[in-house]
Amino acid sequence: MIAAALSALLLASAKGAVAVAAVLAVRAVFGRRLPPRWIVALWLIVAARLLLPVGPASAWSLFGGETLTGVSRLGPWIGSAATAGRTGPADADQATSGAGSAALLRRVAHRAGEILSPSPAVAGPLALLWAAGALVLLAREMRDRRRLAGLRAGARPIDDPAALRHLDGCRRALGLRRDVELAESAGVAGAALCPGGPGAPALVLLAPGAASRLAPARLRHVLLHELAHLAHGDLAARRIARALCALHWFNPLVHLAARTLAADQEVAADARAMAALGRAERGDYGATLLALLPRSPAPARAAPVAFSTTRRQLHRRLAMIADFRHRRRGPALAFAAAALPLLAAVLLTDGAAAGTARQDAPGAQAAQAAATPPEPAGDALGLQARALDEIRSIGRAMFAWSEDHPGPTAFAAQGEDAPFDWSRCPAIAHRELAALLVPRYAETLPEVDPWGRPYDLCLDREGSASTYRIGVRTAGSDKRVDDGSYLGGPFTPDRTTEDVVWIDGFFVRWPEKDAEPPVL
Repeated sequence: MIAAALSALLLASAKGAVAVAAVLAVRAVFGRRLPPRWIVALWLIVAARLLLPVGPASAWSLFGGETLTGVSRLGPWIGSAATAGRTGPADADQATSGAGSAALLRRVAHRAGEILSPSPAVAGPLALLWAAGALVLLAREMRDRRRLAGLRAGARPIDDPAALRHLDGCRRALGLRRDVELAESAGVAGAALCPGGPGAPALVLLAPGAASRLAPARLRHVLLHELAHLAHGDLAARRIARALCALHWFNPLVHLAARTLAADQEVAADARAMAALGRAERGDYGATLLALLPRSPAPARAAPVAFSTTRRQLHRRLAMIADFRHRRRGPALAFAAAALPLLAAVLLTDGAAAGTARQDAPGAQAAQAAATPPEPAGDALGLQARALDEIRSIGRAMFAWSEDHPGPTAFAAQGEDAPFDWSRCPAIAHRELAALLVPRYAETLPEVDPWGRPYDLCLDREGSASTYRIGVRTAGSDKRVDDGSYLGGPFTPDRTTEDVVWIDGFFVRWPEKDAEPPVL
């Protein structure tokens, strides 16, 4: 259980890192064409990807082919040691065949699978290390929340009628219906927004004397900016970002994404504030930023959002203010409306092959096979070949599981004349096997064979006296299994009604082009 959870976390973090890189690239190339609020929305895609190790299947997915579609494509291949000296179509050939880029890609996938799918012996210490790092970040978050509570408790309400009128006017200009109060605190340099507690309204904090010291226009700029953060839900978004940083603390790109999100939120709040200002006032908004910069070089860590900026961010914010007066909103919104769904389709889905056998809908494959018209007779060999591939796929996952869970000795490598008795391997339901193998050893597990009949599966988990440990079987095109006793060996592919049987790492009965015809 620990190994599976850790594997899912690592897979989600790896895919999340790709999503962060993709969003950063989109920002760099199209940032000037996208509305600031839509740029912030891009980070929602990253948050979803960090929480979802496996997504719905799509041909548009960035995670198709040999990329991070799942541990099943990156997991251990059945090596030559598993099939050495045995007859049948050796799975090891697929791990070692090929040349050039294809072979290199398989080796890279194998190594990536070892990282994303640690063995049970390694998973325990790694889980403890992850828990220690997560607890450190959660402790910092609790400390900051206590500081924020102290900041709120020590604030003094502002009762200046003019300042309160400005606050009410800014709320109406933004269409904000939430209750907001105005206060001042010595712990704030400039202005900051504090979330409301249970039954308490949000609080805009100003530096002591700022309400009377600032010119009315600049006070409106500050209040509009802070209330725009509240209208956008930026307080909740930053809390989610910090929670994801704690969950994926080992991933530096996640921390970079959180910092970039905060910077994007400042630009989006500027844009929302300027949209609420009259044309004549918009030119003065940048002057307010410049005027407050020396007083608040960086926001207080205890305050979630503050009307302040760093010198590095100042250029971007001023550039947005200059663009805002000349930007045509129609084309920008149209571009954003097309770009955001496309990016979600690319980053929140997995390869089409990953979704062909979803485990969250038991029996869905059987229902689909029953609703599918029968294949033409000429495709019988193709269905047989597909069954062989699917049995190999299931077998790889089961073999990898058996290597990580040493159990009773397998006796499949027995004398040539001894029959293989399928009943001597304990049957296991597809749902139970999927719970063991998905997602650590396989992303999905085929449930039915190409002819619509569920695969026969066996697995000895308890170390019983069973002869065999693992096995997969299909009944062939006639959908009727034999008596369960098999003499090992191949048969000619035209005999599509024959059972195909895989036991303990190699094929017992399989189609082979050059097989000798059976003795009648």
